[in-house]
Amino acid sequence: MKSGYNLISVEKYREIKPIDRVQLVSQKKIQFLDIEGNMIPTLTAIKDINKHLHR
Repeated sequence: MKSGYNLISVEKYREIKPIDRVQLVSQKKIQFLDIEGNMIPTLTAIKDINKHLHR
């Protein structure tokens, strides 16, 4: 079984339907990286993305 990662931008992530984003997060099929490529906690990432959405 092969596994791998696809890197997408925040903008592309936001283009995913909300229900699909929830499924990705709940099934732990998504991880978030900071600008330097270090993994960051899911909740921190989602809060940061949402903060930038409402500007």
